[in-house]
Amino acid sequence: MHQGKRRDQIEFSYKVCAIGVVGIVCIAIVLGLWRWMEPQSVDPRPSGPNYNYWIPTEEDILTIDSLYNIVKETEEDVVELNESVDRIDSKLDDLIEDRLEYDDGSYDSIRYNPNEIDIDTISNRDSI
Repeated sequence: MHQGKRRDQIEFSYKVCAIGVVGIVCIAIVLGLWRWMEPQSVDPRPSGPNYNYWIPTEEDILTIDSLYNIVKETEEDVVELNESVDRIDSKLDDLIEDRLEYDDGSYDSIRYNPNEIDIDTISNRDSI
């Protein structure tokens, strides 16, 4: 018993391969001709971006200038707000650093000594 293909099977394989190669070449040629025969758009303008520039009118220039001014003012407002927030932040930091902590774990920004306050003075304000 022989292992492999018979002679007629080998010849058939060669024929199928040859037909496949010829088919692929034919398809490539047809696609190339199809693209070549495709009608090209007739545009009198030169290729490239040279013809597609936007030329602003006076109204466009005024609009762009006003938008620029609005953006500039907004930037200045943001800078001013940042400075204000920085000042507030530094004041808060100073208050936190200056607060007084008591032995019982409480804290305050001023020292209050209940023995130094005269209750009678506070209650007699109406008589002043």
